[in-house]
Amino acid sequence: MSQGNRYREGDRIVVLNDMNDKWLHDMSRMKRWGWTSSYYKLIHRRVVTAVVGNKIYINAPIVQTIEDQYGGGIVYKYYTLSEPIRNIGFEGLRLKSSYLSEYDERHGWTGIVYSGIEDSWLRQVTAENFGYGLFSAESWAQRVTVEDSAMLDHKSQIKGGKSALVLFIL
Repeated sequence: MSQGNRYREGDRIVVLNDMNDKWLHDMSRMKRWGWTSSYYKLIHRRVVTAVVGNKIYINAPIVQTIEDQYGGGIVYKYYTLSEPIRNIGFEGLRLKSSYLSEYDERHGWTGIVYSGIEDSWLRQVTAENFGYGLFSAESWAQRVTVEDSAMLDHKSQIKGGKSALVLFIL
């Protein structure tokens, strides 16, 4: 059975892009800052829109290259036990983390984490003194808009993937 025949229109799938050290070097040149490829597994949740022969078509593009030389990838169906939370957001907030020193690693890390949420937003939110950042979209969060928001005055070691405004895993 060919790959395409495993899937039907409407199937929910995951396209997992598993990056290796060659990708880290060729694409980002961030290894010099302490980043390692173990941080990078791009997970794309999509819906099959058509199956033609051994090809599947999906509802949204994936712009990151998926090649064997860069770690390759896999496609698989996924199932959920419940519907995601939809249409919620945070607006007009200021979040502040307490810390002991400029390079403190043991305090608030991320201001807001969305997980299992779709079609949601963050607007006019400011986070201050967190170790990593203002916002992280994780564990199947998708279609989240971040608007007019800021992360101010990080408090952590500045290396690797630390100290970022937004981390998207979509």
